[in-house]
Amino acid sequence: MATDTIPDVSLCLIVRNEAALLPRFIDSVRGAWDEFIAVDTGSTDDTVRLLENAGAHVIHQAWADDFALARNTGLQAAHGRWVLILDADEFPEPAFAGEMRRLLARPDFGAATIHRFDQQKNGIVRHSHPIRLFANDPDIRYRCRIHEDARDGIDAWLARHARGYFALDTPVQHVGYALERYDARDKATRDARILALAIADDAADLYSRYKLLELYRFTGQTTAAQALARETLGPLDACHAIAPAMSPAIWSTWCARPSAEKMPPARSPSWRATGPWPSTPPTSIWPSACAMNNSAPWSLRFTRLPACSN
Repeated sequence: MATDTIPDVSLCLIVRNEAALLPRFIDSVRGAWDEFIAVDTGSTDDTVRLLENAGAHVIHQAWADDFALARNTGLQAAHGRWVLILDADEFPEPAFAGEMRRLLARPDFGAATIHRFDQQKNGIVRHSHPIRLFANDPDIRYRCRIHEDARDGIDAWLARHARGYFALDTPVQHVGYALERYDARDKATRDARILALAIADDAADLYSRYKLLELYRFTGQTTAAQALARETLGPLDACHAIAPAMSPAIWSTWCARPSAEKMPPARSPSWRATGPWPSTPPTSIWPSACAMNNSAPWSLRFTRLPACSN
């Protein structure tokens, strides 16, 4: 628990014009924070007043098309032993705070995922498990302009302190990609712009290229996906690694090569010899990629990046 000098949990979020959602959000996180840090990136509505009335310390920072930058501003201001990362469109259910506090009391606790119920634009609810609770340590910082990630720093901290990952099971309802909110905020345009900036920063950034391909699939932009996929074959063939790595033995899914074309021998997965190259991804890899348009004159291609020589 928090002491008089050091809070136990610092809740950190970034916001802009979230006044419509904040009353529900503030109510949903009661008991889940001892310090509340909010980085406001240019609100023109009642966001700041609502946050300050709820006890938040609000930091004003101009928006720079960089979610990692804004996240790290909040982390730098946090004083708690642990950091809880949430967004204003994520609403933990009532059991969340108690479950979180019990986990924090474990001597082997090091970090935790949340169980997020993602309401999609098409009405489907998907489940995701992002890492949102971890130690407040200056070596843990986010990277990537969008779809920001702090996993490398968290993993290193866990290794140093012999701590482990845990999973918070209490549902967290996420409405950010529900139809009315997604379209009203034109998130597809914003995300595409930021991902393009990330690729301009580093042409070999396969992580951002994959996320942009995924966005094009989600929004039905087949022509744009084809063009980006063909452009991506250069850095892919150069065996650039994906950073941040999204799993220990990550598979990347790419579209552009005809499905009949053979993979370069140096990068062929071991199971390639057991049958024809798959025309669609195995559902156990990245399920979101399975919805790519298989009727197009291009298909998905897999490359097991650790098999690259460099």
